[in-house]
Amino acid sequence: MTKSFILTAGKGTRLKPLTLTTPKPAIKINQVPLVYHSIHLLRKSGVKNFVFNLHYLPEKMREALEPLRLNDEEFSFSLEEDIILGGAGGLRHAWSFFDTCDEILYCNGDEIFLPETEDVLKKLTKHRKSSNSLATILCIEHPGVGTQFGGVWVNGNNEVKGFGKNPPEKHLSGLHFTGYMALSKEIINHIPADGESNILYGVLDKAIEKGFTVNVLRAEGFWFEVGNPEGLKEAELKLQALAKNDHSYYTDLKKSIST
Repeated sequence: MTKSFILTAGKGTRLKPLTLTTPKPAIKINQVPLVYHSIHLLRKSGVKNFVFNLHYLPEKMREALEPLRLNDEEFSFSLEEDIILGGAGGLRHAWSFFDTCDEILYCNGDEIFLPETEDVLKKLTKHRKSSNSLATILCIEHPGVGTQFGGVWVNGNNEVKGFGKNPPEKHLSGLHFTGYMALSKEIINHIPADGESNILYGVLDKAIEKGFTVNVLRAEGFWFEVGNPEGLKEAELKLQALAKNDHSYYTDLKKSIST
């Protein structure tokens, strides 16, 4: 069984004042909450078990999520009461939910990625299993890698050698993280026992240094920067254009949330 872990605990500080009363993943663009983009894509891969971490405005986040749940789905919540534990620390805190699964699809709950193929997460988990990697990261090419954004730096075999704005070695290619990755359950052995920790910096990078395989699956599609007000507005306009042009995936997503 595959379960998903969706990050919905953050404060969205760059989006104030919008996030003073609304958690960032619950912000709507064209009537679609940001978090629904992850939920919809996970559904396309057959996932029915969703685990959300909570911290900032947790009850409002729960209220935003409940109408999105289908009758045959399970929504579970992991509350981080004192501090936000980060992507890796939050996963450890929620680990009891993953005892019975054999694969974890890890997702950011506040990003927009519209893939060219709706079964891309099925391909992601299949790629991780066939390569026996600790993690397989879903990436796209983006001109902002290395300048505007930190990159996922890979060799010619699409094996990850590091993260950040600068490549750790020469002759590596920089790719952009879409917010999705498939994780082996062995990931728990690499996460610090307590406190805050980041899944890329401090967990996967250290595992790579120890010789564990982390690789990427390259994807095609539209990814939108929604971390600031300007990005939100630009994303809104571009999504409206895609809707007018009947972009197949986005049209299906919009239809699914209105039924």
